[in-house]
Amino acid sequence: MDTSRLFDVASFGARSHAPETSTHAFQKAIDACAESGGGTVFVPPGEYVIGRVLLRSNVTFHLAAGALVKPSREKRDYPPIPNLPDSNYRAELLDNALNSRYAILYALNAVNVTVCGRGCIDGDDRAFWTKKNTGTYDEWNMIAQWFYYAPNAFRPVTLMFERCKNIVVRDVELVRASCYSGWFAGCTRLQFENVTVRNDHAGPNTDGFHFSSCRNVTITGCDFTCGDDCIAIDPNYGGIAENYTVSGCRFDTSVNAFRIYTGLDPGLPHEMPRGEVRNVVASTCIVANASGVFNVTAENGEIHHLMFSDFCIQMAYRGSAFFFIALERGRINRVTLSRMLIGTDGVGTIVSREKGAVRGIVLDGLDYVVSPRTKLYGNGAPPVLDSWGWHSFAPYNLYVRAAGDVMIRDTKIVWTEGDLADLGKIPDGSPDWPAIECRDVNGLVLDNVICSAHGENRPDVLLVNVKSPEVASCRRVDGERATVEERHG
Repeated sequence: MDTSRLFDVASFGARSHAPETSTHAFQKAIDACAESGGGTVFVPPGEYVIGRVLLRSNVTFHLAAGALVKPSREKRDYPPIPNLPDSNYRAELLDNALNSRYAILYALNAVNVTVCGRGCIDGDDRAFWTKKNTGTYDEWNMIAQWFYYAPNAFRPVTLMFERCKNIVVRDVELVRASCYSGWFAGCTRLQFENVTVRNDHAGPNTDGFHFSSCRNVTITGCDFTCGDDCIAIDPNYGGIAENYTVSGCRFDTSVNAFRIYTGLDPGLPHEMPRGEVRNVVASTCIVANASGVFNVTAENGEIHHLMFSDFCIQMAYRGSAFFFIALERGRINRVTLSRMLIGTDGVGTIVSREKGAVRGIVLDGLDYVVSPRTKLYGNGAPPVLDSWGWHSFAPYNLYVRAAGDVMIRDTKIVWTEGDLADLGKIPDGSPDWPAIECRDVNGLVLDNVICSAHGENRPDVLLVNVKSPEVASCRRVDGERATVEERHG
């Protein structure tokens, strides 16, 4: 650290454990640093409460080990920001964290900004939620985020960067976010290294890092515990989202490790141009828990060129390892999953509302151990799907509908004892299903697949109205040839 250009917030009046906030002291230190040409704003050990502070260009915000920053609980400490750039996120549409720019650290049109150090930003989560329920719930048709807490409209995001370039977040700990740990909108060249995120599994919208229309993003060696998506990527700020590299990360979430989507979030204009997400690569990661690992959902937009490889996955929550879903005017093309060990209660779901809107899917070298548990849609995806939320109740098997050019090779699906005690609560719920079920698919390759049906009186592989299937070397777990049943009409 260059001490010649060091701006200690304590020198500007910040006080640890003070009854008043240190917002003005933090902002004065940041402004002095920026106006001198840049340097380091230093937060010494201690506990500080601040409202929103504005990070500026060429500033390194360094949290020393033992430094703890918490948000003010007073809405007046997050006043409206004048002259915001035009975007899809506007307070007049809906007062929420993103539209109203409620944030602890905020940057707009800044370049060369770093947030680093061994200190911690504590979002004080439950101060901004309303308790709904306690106790337990029926997990086959409910998830924790819907049951335990309701979010208040006013709740600050931990880090919020808008239209910024050359951003680095390194080594810091971000805990107990009341909303996203980080929202990055319209930014380019972002780098995240060794960041720890620790949020409540039952927390509403407690994402790790959420990227809207960002480009050229690298995430390495980060550790996520979240109550929503660990990494979310969308084009909803008004530009393409592209070029993401993720490696060496750990994910522990009650929702998705990755959510990649086009389509509306609450509070956005209903009429938006088509969006696009492309070029996302993730490898050598561990998923300690999730209800979905790869959630790719296209609505009024295109998602293409995604590669995920070398994952070790264990899922204690009900859900599905992946779901690729094309809704109205959505397209998904060229997605590959390869070399993975997966423990789950749902194999994966590929569904297209318009026939052929999901295509070019490759599942290669996936090794599954599946312990089925009662789920609302365990025996098949419903005809109409929501754009979010339903994945916790997704089918037990590998379920493919109305897709094209799907290749499944060197993949193994083994069933182990699960928990179907609540199956009688599901209309038409059955303990019997094929390991792989494909309906209305144009172009399917099954090559060196090991799988067996669950229960009785079902084929191992069921193909209904599948055009041009190529089946080679499919066998059951016991070594016998797999039964492949084709139906037409």
